[in-house]
Amino acid sequence: FFLSIEFKQTGYLVIRAHKAGFGNGKGTPRYPVFLRDQREITNGVIVGQGNWQAQLDANKQAFLQDFVSRSEFTSQASFAPGVAAATYVDALFANSSVTPTSSERSAAISAYGSGDTAGRAAALKSVVESGSVFNKLYNDSFVLMQYFGYLRRNPDDAPDNNFSGYDFWLAKLNSVSQAGEDMRDDTQAQHRSEKAEMIRAFIESTEYRQRFGGSPSGNQFAQDDGQVARFLKGIVRFAFFGDAG
Repeated sequence: FFLSIEFKQTGYLVIRAHKAGFGNGKGTPRYPVFLRDQREITNGVIVGQGNWQAQLDANKQAFLQDFVSRSEFTSQASFAPGVAAATYVDALFANSSVTPTSSERSAAISAYGSGDTAGRAAALKSVVESGSVFNKLYNDSFVLMQYFGYLRRNPDDAPDNNFSGYDFWLAKLNSVSQAGEDMRDDTQAQHRSEKAEMIRAFIESTEYRQRFGGSPSGNQFAQDDGQVARFLKGIVRFAFFGDAG
């Protein structure tokens, strides 16, 4: 699902926006906040049906404008209304742990315009959709999404109660990553995820199997590939859209 349009333009956008706005912490964003914002972007969108791309674009625009208007965002000095474009943009990149290219920085500053709500949202969009931010936050977000998507909780919630599991999987994903890879390329992204073997580990975990009604020692899956595919599709849809489809 991490390679899907539904996720790359919805859930991963939400994560990048929060990290750009509030810093690249392990627990940013928290699961309930992520779920609320992700559902806002996906509202009324069914990929492949009707004018879904226009609806998705409108939802993304509405989300970003709402995001930059929230008090928890504007109460930060670098994001207060009226700040200079360079101050605003540089803070977004810094929160993302990124040193942007000159063209990425210039594009975001240009998008800021007069600094009204639309301009602030456009600058945020420019930052989080830049190649530098997309690739920098990819591994952190990939690991975070395993907890959100499969376990439906924060990495440090019970039974872990700390970030040791998150740290383990992030270290493993980092170890199989190569300099110069572009995670906007589906082939490269899939190759990295397969090498980490993370998705399989989460699906086979006792917590995941028990959460969805299976036995940690038995085969909770259906007996044929079609049923397995439908089962996994339902789980992914529940995790990201709040229903089983």
